[in-house]
Amino acid sequence: MTKQIPTMTVNGPVDVESLGRVLMHEHMVFDFSMMRAEPETEEEASYFDRPLSMELVSFLRFHPFLVRDNMVNTDEDLVVEELGYVTRVGGGTIVDPTNRSIGRDPLALRRIAERTGLNIVMGAGYYTQKALDEEFDTAHPEIIAAEIIRDVTIGVGETGIRSGIIGEVGTSAPITLAEELSLRGAAMAQAETGAPLMVHIDGWGREGHRVLDIVESEGGDAARTVLCHMNPSWEDEGYQAGLIERGAFIEYDMLGNNQVYPEPMGPSPDEIVCIGAIAKHLRAGRGSQILLSQDVFLKMMFRRFGGHGYAHIMANLGRMFTDAGITPDDLDSMLIDNTRRILANEQIMSMDR
Repeated sequence: MTKQIPTMTVNGPVDVESLGRVLMHEHMVFDFSMMRAEPETEEEASYFDRPLSMELVSFLRFHPFLVRDNMVNTDEDLVVEELGYVTRVGGGTIVDPTNRSIGRDPLALRRIAERTGLNIVMGAGYYTQKALDEEFDTAHPEIIAAEIIRDVTIGVGETGIRSGIIGEVGTSAPITLAEELSLRGAAMAQAETGAPLMVHIDGWGREGHRVLDIVESEGGDAARTVLCHMNPSWEDEGYQAGLIERGAFIEYDMLGNNQVYPEPMGPSPDEIVCIGAIAKHLRAGRGSQILLSQDVFLKMMFRRFGGHGYAHIMANLGRMFTDAGITPDDLDSMLIDNTRRILANEQIMSMDR
């Protein structure tokens, strides 16, 4: 009899063999309004409180953080509608790394899971500097760790709904003091619980090794760590290969992002160059540590508003993968096999407190 190894979903533990194809980084109910950009004109300033509409989408491609309604979603019906495309193309599980800083709603995620039939894995921890209070500069990592450990072992607040991952824990380039303290607490919690740790890194920076140094210094495990947003560094094979050599998973999770982000970020790279970079990793034998997703985190990325939505990888990119030499079996290895390994946590059943 095959030993069952679980991961924790919003509806309780699920054997990783039952997860199916997994999208590792998608937001459903969220609030990224702290990312508001500074308008340059009175006209741009007037957009902030306007409801999102197709009329605004072209403008938002170049100014995604100037309309509040684009950065916030609490519409569960809209999410259920959008996730319907995932189930139709064979998706089985969504990892939602929305943490407490950016609108995490455990009860909403459970309702969405029940309505769609998808497994949903929920995150924990804190986001980047813009989402942190001033007191984080003097925060105690041990207190942050205790909170995350409770989310993973008991549940968030009084909901009883447990986080299956720690993250996405926010860092910038360079990493701020508050972000470092947050990351240290998250790494302590990972060491205690065995839960996978997902770290948001500035894709245009090169802070991945610094992140792993911090994680390991607190007893965390690089092999249980996911480094997000690799798309902007697609040309730097050496940097990404070095992170993989240290044991980490790297995540190409911006496939379908077509926005131009404000400085010091930039345009999101096109899918075709990122898929080419992924193919290089596969040819070099590094495919077992590659994860994929789209990182839907703005309303304009929903299909209703002209975006590619949650099903883009499975529904639209097959030809691009094939042309790059990535076979359907290779794709399933990244969406199924790799995700099982990072999400599996044998400590779950012994952590009930």
